[in-house]
Amino acid sequence: MQFLNPLALVGLAAAAIPLAIHLLHRGRSRTIPFSNLAFLRQLHQSRMRQLRLRQWLVLLLRTLALIALSLAFARPALQTAGGGLFGTAGPTTSVILLDRSFSTRYDDGRGRIFDRLHHWLHSVSLHFDSGDEIFLVPFADRAEVLPLPTARLSEAVSELVAGESATDLGRALRTAARVMQDRQERRRELFMLTDLSARSWRAVDELPDPLSEVDLFVVAPELGPTPANLAVQSIRVDSWMAKVGAPISIDTRLANYGSNDALAVVVDLFLDGERARRAQVDIPGRGEAILRFDVSPRRSGHLAGFVEIESDHLDIDNRRYFTLYVPPALRVLVLGEQPSDSYYVRRALEAAAREDPLLSLRAARLEELDGSLDDSDVVFLCNPRRFTTSQAAALKQFLGAGGGVILFPGPTADLSRLNRDLLAATESLALSRVVGRPSQASVALDITRSDHALLEGLVSTEGSDLPQFHTRFELSSSRPSMILAGFSDGSPAIVQEGGIVLFAHPLFLEWTDLPLHGLFAPLLHRLCRRLVSPPAGIRTYTVGQRAWRRLPDMPLDARVQAEAPSGRPHYVKAETVLGQSRWETPVLEESGIWRMRGPDDTVVDLFAVNVNSAEGDLEPLTIDEAERRLDSVRSYFLDLADSELEGLTQIRYGRELWRECLILALLLLLVELWIARAPWNEADPALA
Repeated sequence: MQFLNPLALVGLAAAAIPLAIHLLHRGRSRTIPFSNLAFLRQLHQSRMRQLRLRQWLVLLLRTLALIALSLAFARPALQTAGGGLFGTAGPTTSVILLDRSFSTRYDDGRGRIFDRLHHWLHSVSLHFDSGDEIFLVPFADRAEVLPLPTARLSEAVSELVAGESATDLGRALRTAARVMQDRQERRRELFMLTDLSARSWRAVDELPDPLSEVDLFVVAPELGPTPANLAVQSIRVDSWMAKVGAPISIDTRLANYGSNDALAVVVDLFLDGERARRAQVDIPGRGEAILRFDVSPRRSGHLAGFVEIESDHLDIDNRRYFTLYVPPALRVLVLGEQPSDSYYVRRALEAAAREDPLLSLRAARLEELDGSLDDSDVVFLCNPRRFTTSQAAALKQFLGAGGGVILFPGPTADLSRLNRDLLAATESLALSRVVGRPSQASVALDITRSDHALLEGLVSTEGSDLPQFHTRFELSSSRPSMILAGFSDGSPAIVQEGGIVLFAHPLFLEWTDLPLHGLFAPLLHRLCRRLVSPPAGIRTYTVGQRAWRRLPDMPLDARVQAEAPSGRPHYVKAETVLGQSRWETPVLEESGIWRMRGPDDTVVDLFAVNVNSAEGDLEPLTIDEAERRLDSVRSYFLDLADSELEGLTQIRYGRELWRECLILALLLLLVELWIARAPWNEADPALA
């Protein structure tokens, strides 16, 4: 037994009031002479005995009623787990995990889930004692620990809003476990306020050990069918040949979460501030659909856009952003030690220039490279053996300014010099020994395992007419993601690191017949297009990540700002990596188009930030699965309804008895009233 409001026990002193009134009104009897009637004296004594008995009974009932009433206000509770007489069993540490992921923005008609969690936490804050130790941990993809006094809990909760990140429940639980680990001498409670998304729970393999000895209260909406939600899941921009007036393809993947019925959805494409296309597509129940838009840019430079679907109960994933870069020109310089070294490249690019009016071609001997390359966007190095000091310096300066270099090492190349003079700046790429001989069996390009679109559409899916390679250099890269294409034996064939694209072979027919194949010209053209775009220019980021942007021609000491979609500026810091400068943004907390502004406030870069569309799958965890995942802890599931606060109190302290005490007090008062007002009808036996 314990009392949740022990101060009310002061009211027990009121139980002495009836006794005090009785004693104060008790007088001394006086003898009054009367006629000598013996039977009247006997009658008087009999009645006085009954009257005194009734008075004492009324006094007892009134005293018990006041005691029961005082106990009701003191809120007695039966605590099955034991504990002290007054209040809790001892000092309590309560960690409150509040889900701020964007899925809690879902509105089911009764309000957004986050607002309802917010309201519940306001209500439950009144149930904490002043001596409790409280840690508020708002979490999404990150978790922040806020130690708070009980009096400031409600105020701190009022300052929180739902964010745009996805849920990382495992990180939140590990954060709570670290807080609990250092407080084993206290009673420990963990409150988890969440939408109980199955996706986030299934990503947690097991609960941290410190949580096995805590009381875990899971507060979530009613478990039911998966809420319906539509989302723009991904966007793929085919910008290989982006140029003014020429159509480019934008593939959009749409998802139908929750609904079992096929839905007809209107989809809009906006580019450069204008609606460029509108279409309608049917998305199957709990399935996906892909929609392709063909749109022509009206100008060159950095362009931004988004794909949007109609509004539903969760709007934030109904729009997805993208960027693309349309180069104003494509200036290519082809260098070789002899004109024959660059012959195949020049012929291939001359053919590509007939289809691409932006491409302008210039050829020269390698020995003429002795100064600035500012008048070029991409430089081909065909069969070089080595570089002079001035040539290596010019190439490094060109790369640092955002230029692109495509290297075919010569058949007699000095590999140590090439690695030292040019490839050392990448810290990843290197050329080593020669592999194979012309008389030996050849290897082919592997078109089945490439994750890049470099070869897409250039060769048939059967690969019946692939280039053969008899001899090649062994090419190493510590970053497998940078391998653009490989050989059939698994070794790298084409690798990109920053602005350098490295081939594993020279332009020499005794080594390979690649220059004789039809894919050679479009392959070189695509590589030029790839390099002329700003580094990472078409990459999109997810909310919660950081961005590292390369800004050509921007000095390291320049004052650069990253402007969020809301207009809020963030100052960024610069660093040099792999011989090139890059600028690091803060954590990207907003979805939309971010702008990088230079010292004169001009926009020098654009990039898109999107929400993690998988968070839009609102399938809730079933009760059985939730209990199975939490079988190692003392877990309790509470609904968001306010009436559940009573259930929380019962779990924390035991079953409250104030109702029983109040009913007992009322019954005692009724019995006292009946006894005090009952008529005196009994016949006295002395008068019979």
